[in-house]
Amino acid sequence: MDRKRFLGVMPLATVARLDADRLGAQKVLGPDAERFIGTYKLISSGGSGENPIGRIHYDRVGRMHVMFHARDREPLPQNATAEDYRESIRGMQAYFGTYTVDEIAKTVTHHMEGALSPNDVGRDRVRWYTFDGNRLNLLTSQTATVPLVWEKLPED
Repeated sequence: MDRKRFLGVMPLATVARLDADRLGAQKVLGPDAERFIGTYKLISSGGSGENPIGRIHYDRVGRMHVMFHARDREPLPQNATAEDYRESIRGMQAYFGTYTVDEIAKTVTHHMEGALSPNDVGRDRVRWYTFDGNRLNLLTSQTATVPLVWEKLPED
């Protein structure tokens, strides 16, 4: 191939390689992992009786975040004390990171990169899952009997 033809083909090869890289970045997901993708609202908190509000989100490339807290939190007073701040986050869960799905074990593992509690940063949380229609049920252990129930929100 002469130099002129070679240089004419190079930009096309470069673009084709970039497209291949972009396509390669998308994970091929199993059927359960595919079902995780989306945003869910908390329906039930495992029988704790606190009536929390929350959201959990899983994206296609393996990132997740979650936050939930008591639905009826009191506003902080104008001159809030350390105890007021402590009380305002009691029962709150918030963290983000990546996740992996083990479709054989029926687990999703949240790999926490940032969290409300500094003790959680760098830790993993394993959850046992089942799907029931558009609901995702997460158990905190293999012996737990009452799940956190999340309902998938419609994509707008």
